[in-house]
Amino acid sequence: MAHLRLFANLRELAGASTVDVPGDTVQQVLDEAVARFGERFRESLPTARVWVNGEPADLAGTVGVDDEVAILPPVSGGSEDPMWYLAPLGVAALLLLANIPADPVWFLTALVAAGGVWAWDLATWGRINPEAVRIPLLISVLAGVLVTYASAVGGSGTAGLGVAVAIAVIVVLSQALLRPEARDVVDLAAAASVSVVAALGTGSLVLARIFTQQGQDWVWAFLAMMAVARAVSGFLATTDRNGLIDPLSGSVIAAVVVGIGVGLLVGLNGFAMFLVAIVVSVGMITGGAFSSLLRTGDVYFTGRLPGLLSDVGVLVTSAVLFLPIAKLLLA
Repeated sequence: MAHLRLFANLRELAGASTVDVPGDTVQQVLDEAVARFGERFRESLPTARVWVNGEPADLAGTVGVDDEVAILPPVSGGSEDPMWYLAPLGVAALLLLANIPADPVWFLTALVAAGGVWAWDLATWGRINPEAVRIPLLISVLAGVLVTYASAVGGSGTAGLGVAVAIAVIVVLSQALLRPEARDVVDLAAAASVSVVAALGTGSLVLARIFTQQGQDWVWAFLAMMAVARAVSGFLATTDRNGLIDPLSGSVIAAVVVGIGVGLLVGLNGFAMFLVAIVVSVGMITGGAFSSLLRTGDVYFTGRLPGLLSDVGVLVTSAVLFLPIAKLLLA
């Protein structure tokens, strides 16, 4: 008997995200799942990836009562899927283009769009029950952007950020009261955590964009650091590096180099940007671990995760640290 973890359409076919399935080997577990869930389930297996306890599975390998077998359909980001590269690139391009106009409303609109597709991607491919996280996360993104912006423009400063966080928590708790399927304690805690991060991260980017005359430059530097560092990490994680540098170190080095370079290009203090880049790197590492925990139940600092937009979650988490350090060193 093993714990079978299902994602996306496989979860829908089974009617649950986790089920206990008998079998002494991975293949026996899969065969029993096919017998239980039907022909459409079987048709999805040849292109799916199978993990055991977070590692690629050997179908002949044995499993026990404490082992978790996870089945991820191909859209979760296999190397054969170009959308794993194109989707994060498209979000980065959207935010960068939206930061060009002087009017911040364009950037705010793009931020809502990026946060919305990330929320949908996490609810579809994450470990959390989608009924517990989808609506709260969408509302938290909206609150983080709109409430924070309205409060700042209205002269209330950062008070809107606190209101957005309160809204995120209230929505999660309210949904648990109204919907029995959203009351699992683990799912409830995960939904509350990611909703608070979403409100804080998007709200922090809003404040960074509008709080000072250099806010536009701050956003340029932050987005450039995130885009290049994550691209370097992904490249190093999927190529033969001959032991020269690991993906984690490569992403930190990329963030520092890009941060200093873009900072000097737009007129920011180079040494201050060096310190900002270090803090952003900490945010990336934390965000990567947080994203992997939400999507797989385990902590991975590098490597591909289920879904297409886990990097957006890393960006949002990093933004929580970016605003205070930028205000301290760059304002």
